[in-house]
Amino acid sequence: MATEIRAVRPDEFPSLVPALVDLLIDTVDDGASLGFIPPVVPAAAWKYWIGLVPELAAGSRVLVGVFCDGQILGSAQLWLPSLPNARHRADVQKVFIARTLRGRGVGAALMAALHECARQRDRTLLLLNARRNVADRFYKPLGYREVGVIPGYSLGPNGARIDTASLYLQL
Repeated sequence: MATEIRAVRPDEFPSLVPALVDLLIDTVDDGASLGFIPPVVPAAAWKYWIGLVPELAAGSRVLVGVFCDGQILGSAQLWLPSLPNARHRADVQKVFIARTLRGRGVGAALMAALHECARQRDRTLLLLNARRNVADRFYKPLGYREVGVIPGYSLGPNGARIDTASLYLQL
């Protein structure tokens, strides 16, 4: 299976939305948060992805995709603030890959590509929020440093409150 990781062009994004909807739903149903609570209604996933079109077109958001044999099987995003005092930083958002690719180093490769996209845009400080267990298992080994934990930051299934770690990486 040939794997390619690259930034998604705004003009190709609409054709990827159906696969991204399915991936988002599957990932949340498998226990990831990504801002949603399972079960994710397809219309809500569509609304989320279509809502990114203006930011992708304006260049204030970058979507990096994992492609296997031409099919998108994962993605990560950089949100690029435009405020004068924030032009050196970016927020990492919605990092996920298909279950079939997990545990093979594809997530780390996706993050490396995201970091390169940040560097190309002169963003040298990356920020992110993640569930505490994901922060410890995935982001910290990539060099992210924990700033702190916000108890009960997000809601999970059945209203359970879930702690979130805030992390950063200096590129």
